[in-house]
Amino acid sequence: MLTLIKFLRSVYPLTVELREELDLVVAEREIKRKDFLLKPGQVSRYMYFVERGVLRSFYDKGEKEITSGFTLDGEVCVSGNSFFNQVPGIEYIQALEDAKLFSITYEQYQGLRQRHQAFNNIVLNLFQRCYCEHEKRLSEIWMQTADNRFKWLKKMFPHLLLRVPAKDLASYMGISEGMTCKVRAGADRFNHKTNQPIKLALR
Repeated sequence: MLTLIKFLRSVYPLTVELREELDLVVAEREIKRKDFLLKPGQVSRYMYFVERGVLRSFYDKGEKEITSGFTLDGEVCVSGNSFFNQVPGIEYIQALEDAKLFSITYEQYQGLRQRHQAFNNIVLNLFQRCYCEHEKRLSEIWMQTADNRFKWLKKMFPHLLLRVPAKDLASYMGISEGMTCKVRAGADRFNHKTNQPIKLALR
């Protein structure tokens, strides 16, 4: 819970009242690798904060799975259209590792917004940050060759290479699984003692 509070404070200062209500409503949950948080046709009822683990968001396209993003330690995961509009979703959210999560329901989210201006400011700032990061990432990935895309990933998110299966990285980057495996071989020699948590959700 302290990790979540620290994250929220990095976005916008918390009032005493908001902190007290968060202590009451936020639920802790632990899930196993390969567990699903959401499947197509389900209405997303929860917004998640990942304290530990990796979540993958993806779609079915015929017989292929198209990865739309990853959420790692210290990031928020939500199926936007399904959660905010309370309609059936079209994506899967699955754990790639055993994970520890904190969550609030849609009703709790709306209640926090109604009662706390500070929470509204957090939501607004997060949306702005995520949109800008998403736009920047798309331009950096898709305006480059496949080889340069993976060089960018290796430079910006080396830890991701150690935690995500090659086929999922390949799907996300739009490159071959073979190229992913070659770059991963170099990443396996990365010095684990220098590892730091990744703070950007790849969505």
